[in-house]
Amino acid sequence: MKMRKLLALTLTVAMCLALLAACTPDAGPAPADPVTPPTATTDPAAPTPPALPPAEPPPEGARLADVVDIISHGIAVPSIDIFTAAVGNSSPPLQLVNMFQDTFVRLVDGEFLPSLAARWETDDYQTWTFFLRDDVYFHNGDRMTAHDVYFTIEYGRDLPGMNRQLWGNIETVEVIDDFTIRFILDAVNVVFLHQLRHPSSSILSERAVTADHVEGVTIGTGPFRVGNWVSGDHLRLERFEDYWGEMPPTPVVYIRFVPEVAARTIMMMNGESQVAMEVVMEDVALFDANPDFDVINIVQTTIPIFIAFNMNQPFVSEWYFRMAVAHALERAPIAAYGWGEAGVPYEGGTIWGIGIDYYYDGIPQIPFDLDLARDFLARSSYNGEPIEMIASHPPMIRAAEMIEHQLRRIGINVDFQQLDGAGLNAASMGPDATHTMVVHWAALTSNARDMNTMVLHSTSANARSAYNNPEVDRLLDLMFTITDSDERRAIAQEVQEIVTEDIPKIILVYNTARPIQARGVGGIGHNPETTFVCFRNVFFDLDVAG
Repeated sequence: MKMRKLLALTLTVAMCLALLAACTPDAGPAPADPVTPPTATTDPAAPTPPALPPAEPPPEGARLADVVDIISHGIAVPSIDIFTAAVGNSSPPLQLVNMFQDTFVRLVDGEFLPSLAARWETDDYQTWTFFLRDDVYFHNGDRMTAHDVYFTIEYGRDLPGMNRQLWGNIETVEVIDDFTIRFILDAVNVVFLHQLRHPSSSILSERAVTADHVEGVTIGTGPFRVGNWVSGDHLRLERFEDYWGEMPPTPVVYIRFVPEVAARTIMMMNGESQVAMEVVMEDVALFDANPDFDVINIVQTTIPIFIAFNMNQPFVSEWYFRMAVAHALERAPIAAYGWGEAGVPYEGGTIWGIGIDYYYDGIPQIPFDLDLARDFLARSSYNGEPIEMIASHPPMIRAAEMIEHQLRRIGINVDFQQLDGAGLNAASMGPDATHTMVVHWAALTSNARDMNTMVLHSTSANARSAYNNPEVDRLLDLMFTITDSDERRAIAQEVQEIVTEDIPKIILVYNTARPIQARGVGGIGHNPETTFVCFRNVFFDLDVAG
């Protein structure tokens, strides 16, 4: 095939980045021994050294602060409602949801462990029976039952959020009794448990949501309850004293959104905040050299940053044009200009993501070659027309500016537009997307099903490319009905080969997240479902801080 002939000329690449370790707080004893499905449902990627070690508890007898103040990402979070699309597809809001909501199961070191579900059974991967804990209470004092589970699924799966992706394959929900519920799926799904560990599959209180949707969606079962929430400004979380699991060490965690990048550095330096998820990249060196702070480095191998083509638009719908772009891209300058030292140029060839299960490293990358880029562009019907490219968020905007410069070298006239997050989503998501090219990211987990629900399938929630290949859809749908992991891997490889030839998008960079913590801060772990860090066990040791 034409792509394979071209790719055969390039160098092969090796997988070199680490998968992220799970945030694994002790959930407390389960009331019954868990019955996990056979290993076919727990098929993690090969173990690699964690980028962030599991959270450590505070020292015995430590003098801990009553409040830990955290500066969130530069993007203000407008909603913490799991029924909205803005929450389910983005890391910052999921990080907040993880603080006050719990899921059915947890995944720790490749093994599914109980959470809201004490145990589960399945014989055929299509009918699943879950036995719920009987000691879980919502923050409003109501005991969680199977009726709340039923309500959450029926209420959420027809809404535009991530819930439709997570619950949409459930054909029937049967409440057996107050603490037993059965799901009958529309087809065999060997990775169903992966769906049940995503923060957007948290269980909500039927009574609370029915009475008041706005306030009701903040009533969870997690270790913290929402004390105060101001959209785009701050979230105050208060320890829930009736929590069924391990009690957090800090009574209050205050998370705020500070859009001014210089203000974040000042707030950390003057002790107003103890953790900053993101500071301007030029200031990272200041904290790195200061003994009063620690810089945490996390290579985000499940969050590929890419350029996506709207396959419904003129010119970019042409394979020759997309090949011209692919050969014109020089990833190292894009990474350096967009993210500085935190940018890691992608060295793979497949559109899959190194941190995703079944990543195939046998596809070489399309090489940077301006002569080939010009040749492919000459074979397309493009004749100098403006090509719209959009991006939001400062690193992505800087990366897009570098891409604009690189494409102009071969004669592509780029019309770059900076949008806010809402504007970018409106322009680049769904069947009516108006963009031509977009520089963005996909907040994925290690579960290969994310490539179906969020990236490559024609029904994907976060594709941003209007990509529609019936054979890819068929293979992705088939993949998760196969119980043999080797067969699933073979299907994934075939999908990657097809999509690499189609080129609906091109992975450019991985970002190294670099949160800053003050001396004395501990307990920060990693939750693979929030694609970032977990603050459930965060603490501030005043004796260490001095």
